Amino acid sequence: MSSVSGATTTITWQWGTATVLAFDPATDVLDFGWFSSTNFTISEVGGDVVISIPSNNQTYRLEGVKLADLTLDNITARDASALMAWQTALEAAGSGDGTDDGGDPSDAGGDGDSDGEGDTGGEPDAGYAAAWSASDIYTGGDRVSIGNLVYQAGWWTQGEDPSAGSSVWTLVGYMDTTPVVPDAPEDLYAAGTSATTTVLVWDAAEVNGVGTVSAYQIYQDGVLIATTSSTYYKVTGLEPSTAYAFTIVAVDEAGASQASDVLSVSTAAEGTGGGDKTFSPYIDMSLSSSQNLVEIVDAARLSAVTLAFVLSSGTDTLGWGGTGTIAADTLPNGTSILSQIETLQARGVEVTISLGGANGREGALTFSSAEALAAAYQEIIDRYHVTRLDFDIEGSAIANDAANAMRNEALALLQAANPELEISFTLPVLTDGLTQDGIDLLTAAMAAGVEIANVNIMAMDYGEYYDTGDMGNDAISAALATLAQMEAIGLDSPIVITVMIGINDVTSEVFTLEDAEQLVAFAQANDKVAGISMWSLSRDNGSATGYVSPTGSGIVQDSYAFAEILKTVTDSADSGSSDGDGDTDGGDTDTGNGDGDTDTDDGDTDEGDTDTGDGDGDGDTDTGNGDDGDGASTTTAITWAWGTDTVLPFEPSTDTLDFGWMSAQSFSVSEVDGSVVIDIAGNNQTYTLDGVTLADMSIDDIAAKDASALAEWQALLDAADDAAAESVSVANVLHASDGLA
Repeated sequence: MSSVSGATTTITWQWGTATVLAFDPATDVLDFGWFSSTNFTISEVGGDVVISIPSNNQTYRLEGVKLADLTLDNITARDASALMAWQTALEAAGSGDGTDDGGDPSDAGGDGDSDGEGDTGGEPDAGYAAAWSASDIYTGGDRVSIGNLVYQAGWWTQGEDPSAGSSVWTLVGYMDTTPVVPDAPEDLYAAGTSATTTVLVWDAAEVNGVGTVSAYQIYQDGVLIATTSSTYYKVTGLEPSTAYAFTIVAVDEAGASQASDVLSVSTAAEGTGGGDKTFSPYIDMSLSSSQNLVEIVDAARLSAVTLAFVLSSGTDTLGWGGTGTIAADTLPNGTSILSQIETLQARGVEVTISLGGANGREGALTFSSAEALAAAYQEIIDRYHVTRLDFDIEGSAIANDAANAMRNEALALLQAANPELEISFTLPVLTDGLTQDGIDLLTAAMAAGVEIANVNIMAMDYGEYYDTGDMGNDAISAALATLAQMEAIGLDSPIVITVMIGINDVTSEVFTLEDAEQLVAFAQANDKVAGISMWSLSRDNGSATGYVSPTGSGIVQDSYAFAEILKTVTDSADSGSSDGDGDTDGGDTDTGNGDGDTDTDDGDTDEGDTDTGDGDGDGDTDTGNGDDGDGASTTTAITWAWGTDTVLPFEPSTDTLDFGWMSAQSFSVSEVDGSVVIDIAGNNQTYTLDGVTLADMSIDDIAAKDASALAEWQALLDAADDAAAESVSVANVLHASDGLA
């Protein structure tokens, strides 16, 4: 910015005038005040810049000055759109941006009022500020950005757009648009681990400044193995019963972040991973689009479906959608549900029939006796020759103890008469697991002798308090928490995860195609997940974009795009090395740190040269395998890995044990021969902290998402501290009694 004082011309409303200015671009300024971009136009006529105010029959002409002669230092305005209009015009004319010399706020001059005592030039560089949000609350001194303009709040405000002329906001300058590297990714954990695979999940890296994270690099034992744009990755090709160290690096325009904390993962024993998985999406039989079941199932290329819903149609009577009887299942197109089911079964499609749902009444709410209810359930089995019944219990029905007791008694009778019958309960969940009503329902069913094949969790509609904005992570959190709850009540059944694809009933929650890929990877790697389902196949299309609908997902997608992804859960969890998400496996990719010393083509690491890609090319940031003695911390995820006995070289001053959603009932802690031993209840599994006693540890060594796990550790550590203090006290007394004090 020039140090020579210039003239400031205030652009005002003066009907019918044509002002010619002797304007010096090196020193002079045009002050547009609160003019918006819609109030004026900018052009160049005969080598002169012409500013027209069309609605006022008015012009300003900068005699002998072209747009290429001007910079933003020549313009001041309180309306952001005016500045943006000038910036666009100047960029189009090839003008400089005028920001090189505007860094000193003292150059800004006066207060910009229309009395001629305004600024002597453009606004200074105001650094970085986060984008303004209408829902956020701001107080005096807070800064926000709109476009590349930075505003500062004078006092408390919410919902007042800085660019709209609000008096609470003051334009303080242009935003520094120099990109910065991201922060290191946080909360890395293993969502599911088999004998040869593990699914890594982490939080999206934050950029405290300008920049957009474009990729994440996955390091295994210090070697780059893959790059992904997602916040999860399925690692394949691992060895059974082996410990691995993983780190994640985020990359944006400015380069690579520091590495995440190290995550230690131990694979399961050979032969314990994977398992058969199912994909049986719901079909809403109340919709006219569901009449041609065979055509729908063929189009989606499915091997299993769940038909919903059979409901009470009166005392001691069940019917589809709560109408008529089971036998009265003729469809408007002239076929019947029976004939369509028989055709599907002849083609090898597994059919499950679901009873209940969010609307209508499940039979147990209206039947006169358990015997009558069991007979009605038997009629479904006999008519449709199914071996799987699903009970979707939600709303007020889930807390109806009398109905639950009648249903349990009926199901016990039904299973006694049909030993091959599989019963599942579909229950609502939050991201921290089943509701207490859901736990009570399962506990009562077990006590009544009902054999529960699986628990189907409805991973949807959590509500604003629980939703994190990432429906894939939310579903995984709900699944892990539910498994811990089930173990706590002694229920060893697996779970099925049912998602509501696209826009949920809570419309801020949107389950995307990428979320579907993430969920498949998690389910394939977790033995306790029996499969995935979705609500519903009738919604698996791109119609109803932008709103929730029973006949469309509400998002842009191809028909049956969700089914195409989710049904891959039935593939072998350990087959091949593809991660299934279109990302780049390690191959010949260099770490991108600029030194060219670390390749991933042969899996070997050049000694001393492995860098995390932090952009400085000096190789000084270790990816963290715990053996370099430089004080790097290691986080070990405590996971379900049947039959493993993991010995950890644990350093209490730096390392962490992450229990995720495990509850206190899922593990016990003891001290054996001077080492802490953690036993995973019912999983024939231990972790041993070699040479570490409880007295060596503090609560800082423990991370957990379940409060009971943290409380259990706090109690153990407090007891160890008390015991150590008592031991010291006794020793001092003995010392004094010997006359040696």
